[in-house]
Amino acid sequence: MSKENDRFKFMVEDSQDWFWEFDENANFTYSSPRIRDLLGYEPEEIVGLNAFDLMDEEEAERVHRHFDPIAKKYLPFKNLININVHKDGHEVVIESSGTPIFDEDGFFRGYRGIDRDITDRKLTEDLLQERTSKLKDIIETSTEWIWEMDVTGHHSYSNEALGALLGYSAREFVGREYSEFLHEDDLAEVASVLPRHIAEKRGWQGWMLRWRHKDGSYRYLESNARPVLNEAGEVVGFRGADRDVTQRKFYEQELEKARAAAESNNRAKDEFLANMSHELRTPITAIHGFAELLH
Repeated sequence: MSKENDRFKFMVEDSQDWFWEFDENANFTYSSPRIRDLLGYEPEEIVGLNAFDLMDEEEAERVHRHFDPIAKKYLPFKNLININVHKDGHEVVIESSGTPIFDEDGFFRGYRGIDRDITDRKLTEDLLQERTSKLKDIIETSTEWIWEMDVTGHHSYSNEALGALLGYSAREFVGREYSEFLHEDDLAEVASVLPRHIAEKRGWQGWMLRWRHKDGSYRYLESNARPVLNEAGEVVGFRGADRDVTQRKFYEQELEKARAAAESNNRAKDEFLANMSHELRTPITAIHGFAELLH
């Protein structure tokens, strides 16, 4: 038994985690030496303090609201996040887990638990959450239609810019297949090209297709996309952004019509001049012949 106690003592005192015990009033009755590194206190300084004394008033109220229903039912708890104040005044984010202690008669006597410093991890998570929130704001306020679809062509995500482009809300669109909205003359092209992109694991840039607006008209959308890969490196879908280029396409078509008309006019002019040259050449030749005879 002595060897087991020594082994347990070594594990507790050498651990990077803080081991503690407190009574039914949350007053500490034991603290492992790790408290020195965690919060700057000596173990004997902690004994007798209340667990909520290590938090500022607002945090103590928040944690108490969460912990009180657990303690009243004598339940274990796991990964309870709380912010403690270090002896020098800076904050330490702690992840706490505990299990209830009962005496030989079955009476509740407090909790025994382990705390871990997760300040760095929490800062990383908060930074990631902040960046994710910013990215979400950028996506949702973008004038480009940002989307995601699987390899079967069903859309799994759409931002609300779709409403301005095609008249559909994201909720109306997600879950539906692209073939429901593409111009029938473009379906064959997509059915031919998309499998090659999947097989070659590559996206596309500047792919222009006609999409049906909710009002029945068609809009030209120019698409840029990249493949989405799973852990095995297989293409499971595509993520991309489309923009409306209908007006540009209209100008290009009008310019093409004007160019074709100009070329047609030039050909007509050339033909007219050629014909006129031929028509004039005949009488002039005759006049020149008579002039030779008179001479």
